[in-house]
Amino acid sequence: MPYAEEEDTRKVQTAVIGRAESDWPVFLPYDHDDFDRFMRGRTRDDFYCGVLLGGCGKKLSPKRYTDKKCHFAHRPPVHCRRTETGEDSADHLYIGRAVADWLKQQGQRGVQPVYKPKGHQVRDVVDVSYEAGRRLIRVQLARRSKREWEEADAELRVRHSELDWFFGPDSLLANWQVERQGYALRVQCRSLGAIRTVEIGTQFPDRPVEWTSLSECTLTPEGIVTPSLLRTPSGIVPR
Repeated sequence: MPYAEEEDTRKVQTAVIGRAESDWPVFLPYDHDDFDRFMRGRTRDDFYCGVLLGGCGKKLSPKRYTDKKCHFAHRPPVHCRRTETGEDSADHLYIGRAVADWLKQQGQRGVQPVYKPKGHQVRDVVDVSYEAGRRLIRVQLARRSKREWEEADAELRVRHSELDWFFGPDSLLANWQVERQGYALRVQCRSLGAIRTVEIGTQFPDRPVEWTSLSECTLTPEGIVTPSLLRTPSGIVPR
């Protein structure tokens, strides 16, 4: 069978815009009405199976359907080994860009997100450094053991004067952070129409996680303060 007749049967919901190496993610909504709104101001040549998504870097075509979910499809010939293609497959990029933008809004300079730090795979962690690399926010998305996390924490604190942790939805390490400092900061993405929004949660012992937007959080010399936390002379404590 000629390559031109190959068809991509996978349902890819996320892509990046502009170029294969871009960190600008998009989520293609399932519904055809949302699809039409999503495509306003865009062309069918804007989308790539981004390398920061673990993709092949080739162009993706948005497919509109009325009888099944809308999705992206690879153009033939198809030789892509991307493993994560669902609604949450670009969340690491959404989170990295959101944290970087928030730090800039907090007046920080030299903000730099890194989506594949040395020794890690794409979607494992996101590092966002600022103040010329002296301070760091690490977003832990992949599961790790307590020992691995403690070793990473010690190593990062040698290289950075300040370190803050965000823990993803599947990371159980937040429980160890709660034991250590009394609370932990979580991060998740949620779909609202054609966009994925980033939310920050504050986890306490024996209480539901309290979620808010990044815009409601403040960066202080002692760390990140959410609406559920209070900055005091003795440090950051539950409000």
